[in-house]
Order: sequence, then C-alpha cells, then structure tokens
Amino acid sequence: MISEPAGIICTGCYLPDFRLSASVLSPAWGPSRGEYGQKSVPNHDEDATTMAIAAGQSALDAAGIARDQIDAVWIGTESKPYAVKSIAATVAAALGLSPWVNAADLEFACRGAVEALLGMAARVAAGHTRYGLVVGVDAAQGRPGDELERSAGAGAAAFVVGPVESSIAAVSPAVTYVTDTPDFFRRDGAEYPTHANRFTGQPAYFHHIGAAVRAYFEKTGTSPRDYRYAVFHQPNLKFPQQLAQALGFVAEQVDPVMLYPAIGNTYAANCFLGIIRALELADSGDKVLVSSYGSGAGADCFSLRVTGRNATRESSRLEDFLKQSVSVGDYGEYLRMTRQVGCRR
Repeated sequence: MISEPAGIICTGCYLPDFRLSASVLSPAWGPSRGEYGQKSVPNHDEDATTMAIAAGQSALDAAGIARDQIDAVWIGTESKPYAVKSIAATVAAALGLSPWVNAADLEFACRGAVEALLGMAARVAAGHTRYGLVVGVDAAQGRPGDELERSAGAGAAAFVVGPVESSIAAVSPAVTYVTDTPDFFRRDGAEYPTHANRFTGQPAYFHHIGAAVRAYFEKTGTSPRDYRYAVFHQPNLKFPQQLAQALGFVAEQVDPVMLYPAIGNTYAANCFLGIIRALELADSGDKVLVSSYGSGAGADCFSLRVTGRNATRESSRLEDFLKQSVSVGDYGEYLRMTRQVGCRR
C-alpha cells in the first residue's frame, strides 16, 4: 500500500450567486458548437481574491483549530487581480492569520490548485507545516463571442491540510506528467486567453490525463473498480465522460461528481469542487481517484481515502451554493457585471 502522509482536515467553498445560461449568449453570437448549460458569474465586486477569502473562511470555520496553527497559505489561480502582487498574502491577512506564514501563489493553468494541495501535503509530511490552507480559485473569462465565453465560470474551494490521523480524507502521493503542448495560453499583457482548437483535445487533455492515470494504476496496482468516484478536470461535459469510459470507469463513478453543467469550468477551482462533491457523497473507506489538468500542459493523478473522521457533507455548503442561483437575463448585464464594459479595469 502506498503511504498517505497527510490529509484534508476540512473543506470550504464559495460560488457566486449569478448564473449565465448559454441561451442568453445565443442571440448575441449565434448558436454554439458545443454542449453548454450555464456557468457561474462573479458580480462586479467579486474577484479571485474575494472568493478565495470566502472559501478560506468557510474551511477555517469548519477546521476547529486556532488560526495561529496555520503555517502556510497557498493559492492556485490564473486570474489574480494583480499581475504583480501576492493574492496569498492578502488572503492570509484578511483571514486573520499570523504574518509568520508561508504564502505562495501557484499557477499552471487549471492545475494550479492541485499543485498547491500536493505540495502542501508533502510539506506537512516533512514536518515543515502543522496545518496549511490551500485554495483553488478563478474568475475565468473568455473573449466575447469566443466558445470560452460560454463555459468559463467562477468559484473557489479551500482545504485545510494537516496530519493524516486528523483528516477526513488521506491524500496519496501523485503521478505527474507534463509536456510542452501549446493548447491554451495568454500572452503577457493580453486581456483574454487563446485556445489552440484541435490541440485542446487528443494531444492535450486526453493524452496527459490518460498517461497520468495509467501510470498511477501501474504504480499503485489498482484499477477503476477500486474507486467509488473519479474526479477528472471538467473543461466541458463531453471530455471527462469520454475519458472515463476509455479508462474503464462507468457512469456511476463519474456523473455524480460532474459540476460542469451547473457552473461551467471554474478552472483552478474545478477539481477541488469535484473533490468536495465526492467527499459529500462518499462513505468511510471509499477511495476517490482525482486527475487534474493544466494547459501548457500537464496532469496529476492521485487518490483520496475517506477516513470518515468528520462530517464533510455538513461543512462544505456546496449544495447550498448550487441551489441559491440567480439567472442573468441579459447579455449587456453580464458584460457590466464582469466589468468588460462600463468601467476601466
């Protein structure tokens, strides 16, 4: 059995109230080429920092530990409000943590938060950190008229990471696979990202996650039947479903943790929110496979073993956030809310 040196102590999340349906975009830009439901939209006074603070507050409230025991704050995001200024330092200060805290911002497209989780687990295992706060957050945007505009959502999820004996889910070491594949990028100074169309599928998403998962199976001697749920990065509805089938998973392992139809692709928060949903549904002793993806490109694969030591389903409030949605009924309203018109950034 592989070692599990650290674990998730508790979870927290935040989703904006507003949802934009694909049907609102169609009159402006015509019908879409893909399958889109709705996506979460930040209000004009929300950004990656405010959402990270809200999710972090939720996790810390559930942790039941003193704030001075948090030794590190790591944030995974690709939509920082400042190009040069730490979001982690701001989050730590807003949450009332000690200034003697290790603070770091991590970015590898959508896998930045998983980088933070795996690195924090290693830091706890090495004895350098008692408890660490990791947050995945993004207020993702797409160029008006672009397919990304229909899918790029917003949200945040936070975990307190600590000793495995106190955890609700033990984190295994990961397998990571990276290549220089230019499937998605944003040049310095560019306002919106660019996706390389055909490169985003087979050469990028499917190849990298497939390689990481198969290597993880080989390393651990496991197979799909050993896992109750499988959380894959969800850039759309079709990709994770097709990938899961190709890897040998069945719909019952994947569909219950699919959040894309309700909130879109929340980028760095994507896998974290899927993990929260899996932990809400899982029972003690269940194992959850997780595989992240980040454009540029890389994928991680690791697993969580549910210990049953805490009531995750009572603390995360994910279901509440999914229910309390308000529809954005007008495309112009959406552009004003996301500050794309009507004000200077």
